[in-house]
Amino acid sequence: MRESRLIVAASGSGRGHLKMCDVESKERGGDQGSLWATIGLPDGPGDSLKTHQVIRRGIDARMIGLVASNVGLSSEAMAVLIGWNPPKGAARSDRQDLIPAFIAERLVRVLELYELADEVFASRSDVGKWLTSQHPLLDGESPLQRAQTSYGGESVKSLLMSTKHGGAC
Repeated sequence: MRESRLIVAASGSGRGHLKMCDVESKERGGDQGSLWATIGLPDGPGDSLKTHQVIRRGIDARMIGLVASNVGLSSEAMAVLIGWNPPKGAARSDRQDLIPAFIAERLVRVLELYELADEVFASRSDVGKWLTSQHPLLDGESPLQRAQTSYGGESVKSLLMSTKHGGAC
């Protein structure tokens, strides 16, 4: 089901903005779960203990490009976003570098937000556009910029949940 909602969203300056949002209430197929599994995570964010263990152990740095392509970013842009500076020689395809826990956690946060946004918006291109576009309710930051910290990630999740249930987009 697809519906358009007219939302009045307050900006940081206190002025309201009118914005039409296409929101689709639906459950997508299981291809997102396969991305989680490819990274070595449980099928979605529900199993926090296993996710914690995988993050602590480290995630293969090559997964940055996989997540980036799903979100609609280049590997380089995703690396900058999550703060990953590969060690010298990391470009060799025969070498597996594990990203440290604090970087892995940021990558998983991006994946969680992507999954949640995928439940909210009508198309995957809308998801990528929303995640990477400046937003007035995030003080002009994009959702992915705001999500560089766990607290910012929670504010993005709240915004997505509000959108999902008829609030601001």
